[in-house]
Amino acid sequence: MAIAIFPHVPWSRFPYARALAALRNRRAVYYVTEDTRTEGYPDWLAPLNPEEARARLKRPELAVVTHPYWIGDAAALRAERLLVLLPEGIPEEGEARWRDRLRQCAALADLFAAESEALYLEQSLKKEAALLLRDSRELAGIGEDRSNQATDPPPDWETFLERAIASLLAGESAPIKAVTEQRQLLAHGYEDLRQRIGPHETVSFLLAVYDYLLMRPEAPSLLLEAFLHAVRLGRADSLQTHYRFLSAILARQGSFPEALDAYGVSALAEEDRLRYEELCRLAEAGLATLAQAQLLRYNDDWNGALALLAEDASPAAAAIRLRILLDAGRWEEALSILTPERLIQPGDRRDYLVLRGRVGVLRGDRHGGIGDLLAAVEMDRDALAYIQEIRAGDEALSRLRSRLRTESEGRGSSRSTTEGGTTGGSSAEGAEEIREQADCHDAGSQ
Repeated sequence: MAIAIFPHVPWSRFPYARALAALRNRRAVYYVTEDTRTEGYPDWLAPLNPEEARARLKRPELAVVTHPYWIGDAAALRAERLLVLLPEGIPEEGEARWRDRLRQCAALADLFAAESEALYLEQSLKKEAALLLRDSRELAGIGEDRSNQATDPPPDWETFLERAIASLLAGESAPIKAVTEQRQLLAHGYEDLRQRIGPHETVSFLLAVYDYLLMRPEAPSLLLEAFLHAVRLGRADSLQTHYRFLSAILARQGSFPEALDAYGVSALAEEDRLRYEELCRLAEAGLATLAQAQLLRYNDDWNGALALLAEDASPAAAAIRLRILLDAGRWEEALSILTPERLIQPGDRRDYLVLRGRVGVLRGDRHGGIGDLLAAVEMDRDALAYIQEIRAGDEALSRLRSRLRTESEGRGSSRSTTEGGTTGGSSAEGAEEIREQADCHDAGSQ
């Protein structure tokens, strides 16, 4: 078995080198790069171009992705474990494909870690295992006198990441212990900060979120404290941005009537009012589990909603679960519950083919996946958008590979574009395959 790293920068600027050095004791570790010169790499790490990685690495022990545009290449390897480490400030963040590929990363990752606290908290509500790639002392503004220390201690996130990776490689499905311990440390940091500066809109709100994740009873009072500060500061949307989250907190604490009231108070927009009416109907019909799951879903706590729905075998629960899985980009799980008897409505077969096609392409079966998408196009021409999405993804990856090659060349003499693999090779080949299959489809339709 092997380990493959799909990076966002050349190795000389890779920010997670120290944390991943623990992999040196595993089997072969490869850095997927356009520049396969071996100088500058530690003896435990070898460069490998993307085409070689696709040909040589079959079901590696671990795939590490630090740029969302690599997710197709990484997923196609069908690694036993997938680790996503997402830095801030990547040049491609503003591109149209970014959020879509990021969603696929989050959906497929056994562990998702991010430098952005906002993204980390978002994913903590949507998946079981998420880590923050920032030191708790820096995050909560906890200064330390290090004048007597010869060297700075390593940031605590590296320790948690190393533990989490060890858990994954030991066969655990999710590194819950490391995830929970980091959340406890982060919450402790915000508690200390709040004690120093007093109640504060942002600090109190973040502490309420951490307490919610840790199932602590203080979350409601902290949330209300943050909301009142937001009101005093004149934040016009504070009912939606702050108070609404109280409904999720109360629901998780078993106070659903109060949770429903809290959601209703924050339901000012038409869509929110319709959702509130739906929640009331479910509650009045005695469908408490469905009502609570939907309320958590509307608060973006997909993890909590799915946990509740797992206890309900009704068709209505299955429909909500399917919707969450699709919204989360967890296509393979969604596909697994789309049995033939569920394909009832006229568009169901088309949606099934689209879903199966997207899963096939993501997992490396481009021919079969595009074939399913073309079959969906025969039922609905709008399905062409999903084939165009593949092309756009290929072009985005090609731009990333071009940038990485340029940055790699900057550290030494210039090299031929044909050495070590043509820039954007896999993307160009993929686009050509799409064109060929589409041409065959058009010819067969004439």
